[in-house]
Amino acid sequence: MGSQERQPLVSILIPVFNRELYIEECVRSALSQTVTDLEVVICDNASTDRSFDICAGIAQHDKRVRLCRNESNLGPLSNWIRCSQEARGVYGKILFSDDLMYSEYLARCLPYLRSKDVGLVFSAVELGMYPGCGAVGYAWTRRAGVVASNSYVHDVLFSGNAAYSPGAFIFRLNDIRNNLVASPSYAIGERYSAQGMGPDLGLCLLTASQYPYIAHVPDALCFFRAHHASFTASTRAQTRLWNYNRVRKAHLERSGDWKHMRRWVAWSWFMAMAASGRPVRLSDHLKDLDIKEMNFRPKLLDLLWGGTAGMWPALVKQSRRFGFLRGCGARQSMRTNSGNSICDEV
Repeated sequence: MGSQERQPLVSILIPVFNRELYIEECVRSALSQTVTDLEVVICDNASTDRSFDICAGIAQHDKRVRLCRNESNLGPLSNWIRCSQEARGVYGKILFSDDLMYSEYLARCLPYLRSKDVGLVFSAVELGMYPGCGAVGYAWTRRAGVVASNSYVHDVLFSGNAAYSPGAFIFRLNDIRNNLVASPSYAIGERYSAQGMGPDLGLCLLTASQYPYIAHVPDALCFFRAHHASFTASTRAQTRLWNYNRVRKAHLERSGDWKHMRRWVAWSWFMAMAASGRPVRLSDHLKDLDIKEMNFRPKLLDLLWGGTAGMWPALVKQSRRFGFLRGCGARQSMRTNSGNSICDEV
């Protein structure tokens, strides 16, 4: 690699489609990092608004910006993958085109990845309509530091207090390339690859499982913008739950952890009822997960009343999150460790 093509330390990956209202602020937040050894890789997914032109204007004035454009819309996952293929850095940070990263994000998170035993780092986030006015979420630990990966994986599988949106994370770039794929053990068909929800969880679970530790910074170092056109708001809650459940199931199958698989089936059954606001037959839930009923029926009473007793506080908390104990209203709320509440239209 010649001197003009020196490998940057970090590649900030920005996939974009029709975000003319937010993309300039997003890109400039990446360029304003106190760690300056970086490139910003923008992949425009055949936008029909001014998104590409805005990015091209920024690229003309800052050589750290590299811009490419797809001839046709590839879908979210394929565009994320193209971003990673175009990148040249040692580390990779996905930044969605309506979100921001605050200037100290890289300075605070990168040092943990100097250890070969740490697979990923994520921070708490601010979520709201405007930066500085939102609520803090995903403050998973009280202090910044290293945590055993299995603690993170267990939390993501069973309680959902830890983040798994890549927008809060930084990885080694090679791990993004290797794990941000619908691999055979995680593939759940076209419905998976056409959505951004599912591949994000798969990336985090796969990467965390490949290292003994992950790291977390409980300060909000990035901003997730809440608006009616966001990917979260435009995707039905039950669709999100379907995608994420399939990835959780695939992860447990891949690990061969059948004890936790049985626990997770009970948990996911409860969550399915919480999300739909109505009773769900166990046989229907198992069918939706493509799980043979005979594998779990004999264990059912033990699952619900004995072996998973310690899970019920988390289940009750999640039921409140989905509005199940309040009649399943039109909003879901998440109570973070900081005591703040984040609400998202569903």
